[in-house]
Amino acid sequence: QYTAEKGDSYFTARAGKISPTLVRNYGNGLLASASTPLIITDSILGQNPFTPARASFGVDVGGRWKSLFVQSGVVNGEDVGGQAAVKNHKDIYATGEFALPDGISGVGLYYYRGGYDLGDSMAGFLSDRYDRKGFVGNFTKDRFRLAGAYLYGQDRVSTLSDKKVRGFYGQVDVQATEWWVPFARYDEIKTEDDAGIDRTRKGTLGCAFRLYQSEATAGRLVLEASRQKQLDVSTNAALFHLLWTF
Repeated sequence: QYTAEKGDSYFTARAGKISPTLVRNYGNGLLASASTPLIITDSILGQNPFTPARASFGVDVGGRWKSLFVQSGVVNGEDVGGQAAVKNHKDIYATGEFALPDGISGVGLYYYRGGYDLGDSMAGFLSDRYDRKGFVGNFTKDRFRLAGAYLYGQDRVSTLSDKKVRGFYGQVDVQATEWWVPFARYDEIKTEDDAGIDRTRKGTLGCAFRLYQSEATAGRLVLEASRQKQLDVSTNAALFHLLWTF
C-alpha cells in the first residue's frame, strides 16, 4: 500500500488480497457484535460463491477530500474447484462515503460487478455475470450507535433465468457504561431463483464486555444469542467470542 497526504486530503493505492474499505468498516468494523450481518458475509445465489465481504486479489485506488472518500478497484475472485472459475473474468468495484461532521457517522454507496464460469470443466461451464449495489450508514451519538445496510443484486447466468438477491440489516449498540455494550441486530434476506423465493430472517441479541485495556494490549468478550428462520425451519445459536489484542 502507498499513501500520500496533502493537508486534510490523501491518496492511497493498494495491491494484494483486498476488499473495499467501505465493506470492511460497515460489515462489522463499526459494530459491537462478533458475528457479521448476513447480507454482507453470507448471502449467495446458487453456485456463485460471491459475498461483498469476500476478499479478492487485485489493485485499487482511493482518495479522501474533506468529508468525501471514494475508492475503486479491479480484482479477480478465487476459484472454487468444480464449481466456479474466474480466470476469464475481471471484477470491478466502486464505493463512495460521506462522513458527517463528527467524523464517525456517515453514509456510503457500494457497487460491484463481477463474473464467473459456473459448473464443472468436464460437463461445461455456464457464464455468470452479476452485480451488487447498495447503501450503508451509521449514526453515532455519545453512547448510542445505529448502523445498517441495504444491498440488492442480480445474477445473469447464460441459458438460465436471472437470479436476484436483496437484503438488509440494522443494529443498535448502547454503551451502558465504559466497560459493557449491549446490542441488538435484525437481518432479513430474500433470494429468488429457479426454485422460487427463499426468505431468511435472523434476530441477534448480545453484549460486548471490555475485560482490560492498556497502551499495549486489550481484551474483549462478546456473548450472543440468535434465532434464524429460513422457510419453515428455525435455528437457535449461541456465540462466545474472546479477543486479545497486543
